[in-house]
Amino acid sequence: MKNERIIVWASVSLVSALFFIIIVSLFILPIVTAQKKQDILLLRADSEQISGRLNSLDSTLIQFNKTPFERSKVDIIRFSGATNTAPRANIQDQVLMRDGRLLLGYVSKINNRIVVQKGKQLNRSQVALIKLATENDSSDKDRETKIDLHWAILSEEQQKTRLYPAEACRLGRMITQAVNIEGQSI
Repeated sequence: MKNERIIVWASVSLVSALFFIIIVSLFILPIVTAQKKQDILLLRADSEQISGRLNSLDSTLIQFNKTPFERSKVDIIRFSGATNTAPRANIQDQVLMRDGRLLLGYVSKINNRIVVQKGKQLNRSQVALIKLATENDSSDKDRETKIDLHWAILSEEQQKTRLYPAEACRLGRMITQAVNIEGQSI
């Protein structure tokens, strides 16, 4: 009788311990994996590293964890899961793709789905990191903003008139060339 109580008590203790371990692991595992999947913002002045979520970027501000940062104060944006080494300083923004390609040119916009660089939309999930230029030529920024605006207008027109993608791309290239030529004549 005494042995049966000990066996029952040991069984209940073992089941309770296993239940506790399973519950704790179910709560801790998502927290640990969520920390690994955060974006990282590296500031210029003190090399401070901030983890969280990049909400957006425009010509002057970066929204990170819903907190605004001046673009000029940010050195590197590392997207979640990226392990690539940051490129060296340059006067142009640099976008390092997850497949190792390095793209140069002004980054004008970032949202939850896309990164816009030189008027071209890149899938955000394919971008590993962005090293922002230490100084951007304002005329280059203005030109890129004009290209982005023209592409946005073209996208709206494509939806209204149901242009085929090939026609839209051809018109987009013509717009980009026109803005480039306009920039040279100024």
